[in-house]
Amino acid sequence: MRKVTETIRPKYYVDRRGHDMFYEFERGKYPAVLAIGFCYLTMMKYERRAGKKTADPTEDLKKARTYFAEYETLLRKRAEGEIHDQGIDLALN
Repeated sequence: MRKVTETIRPKYYVDRRGHDMFYEFERGKYPAVLAIGFCYLTMMKYERRAGKKTADPTEDLKKARTYFAEYETLLRKRAEGEIHDQGIDLALN
């Protein structure tokens, strides 16, 4: 049985329509490789920072889990063809 882990998705990151950046990532607003990379690097940042910015690493580890969960979701969606890397050239220029 898989352990349930707590994630953090604050309401202050939502736009006027109530959507956060994960919503946009999952619908292909950005090239998949950029969204996946963003989630991976942000997860790594929170893992490395855990216990350093504050004595209690709990919140940073929850944030890392949040980005890891989104990273997994995006990898799956990309593999299934739901999101794509179209527009990567435009995004990088």
